[in-house]
Amino acid sequence: MSLAELPEVSDEIKIVPYVEVNGQYTISDYYVGQTWEKIVQDGSHRWLIYDGSVKCKEDFIRMMKLPTNIPCFPIWNNEIRGVAWLNSLNGDSAFCHHCMFKEMWGGQAQAIARRILDYWFNIDMDNMGLKSPKTGDSLINILLGVTPTNNKFAVNFVKKMGFNIVGEIPTICMDAYEGKRVSGTVSYKLRDQHGRRRKEQ
Repeated sequence: MSLAELPEVSDEIKIVPYVEVNGQYTISDYYVGQTWEKIVQDGSHRWLIYDGSVKCKEDFIRMMKLPTNIPCFPIWNNEIRGVAWLNSLNGDSAFCHHCMFKEMWGGQAQAIARRILDYWFNIDMDNMGLKSPKTGDSLINILLGVTPTNNKFAVNFVKKMGFNIVGEIPTICMDAYEGKRVSGTVSYKLRDQHGRRRKEQ
């Protein structure tokens, strides 16, 4: 399904999982490539893929299709507004990554991020063949993150999203754009915690 085929959603934020259905991906390669080019245009690529492993839109498309990644695309007013994905699934936990387009920064980015968190905490892993071998739970209960500490904007955003900051690990992140290893800020968010805070808002 290409972006043009998505239903009009007006002010509703729609989360579209990036999956292959009957040999065709829910978002076409063209729009995935356009997403990467917009991220580069915004200057966010150096923070999203800080190790420099993605150098072009073809690299990004390949990365999104890796079986170890579970991507999704937030759609608002019938336009892609960023990208997010999970990986490193372990039991009922997973590492999360996300990036919003520059024009969404601020309150809109927070609203989109909350919808993505809602979506992640309601993924049925059993239906995806990913049922937790540890607990038998078919839902993700813990979201994890490691953010380069020198990306102060992202660290502050993680805090606004209600993630708990555990601390910093020295030299855990390779910042290809700085040409050196930097500290990473470790964070997590629990399903129950997310539900409580959403009700309070």
